[in-house]
Amino acid sequence: MPENLLTDAKIRSAKPTDRDWKLSDGGGLFLLVKPTGGKLWRWKYRLQGKENLFAIGGFPQVSLAEARAAREKARALVKQGIHPAHERQQVKQRNLEALEERKRARESSFAKVAQAYLAEIKPVFALSSYRTKESRIRKYLSPKFDGMPMSDIGVKME
Repeated sequence: MPENLLTDAKIRSAKPTDRDWKLSDGGGLFLLVKPTGGKLWRWKYRLQGKENLFAIGGFPQVSLAEARAAREKARALVKQGIHPAHERQQVKQRNLEALEERKRARESSFAKVAQAYLAEIKPVFALSSYRTKESRIRKYLSPKFDGMPMSDIGVKME
C-alpha cells in the first residue's frame, strides 16, 4: 500500500468545490477539503472490527509531517486497543484536573488564609491586639509559609 502520496504543493493547491472531497496520503491519512475552504486532517482506522475516524487538526496549523507523526502515534495506540480520541480526551481531562488542583493550592496558600484570617478578626479585636497578631504573622510565619499551600503545612514544621 503506497504511503506518503501528498506533497505540500498538492495540499496548498487543493481548491474547495461544492462538496467535501478527500486527498489521500495512504495509511488511512487524508486531507478533507471542505466547501468553505477548510482543510482538515483525518485518519481512518479499524478497531474491534469497526471503522473509526480520528481528527488530527487543520491545515496549515498542522503540517503534513505533523499529521503523519500524529497518525503514527495514533496507530500505536490502536495496536494497544485504545481509541486515540478517547486517549486525547483523558489526557485533556487529566491536564484540566492538574490545573484545577494547582489553582486550588494557590487559593488556599498560607498567604491567602492569613490575609482572610486577619480581615475576619480585625473588627473583633482591639486595635493593639490586632496589630500584635498581624505583626507576629508577618514576622514569624509569612517569610516561611507564604508560598506554601495549607495542605503542605504540618504541625511540626521548622
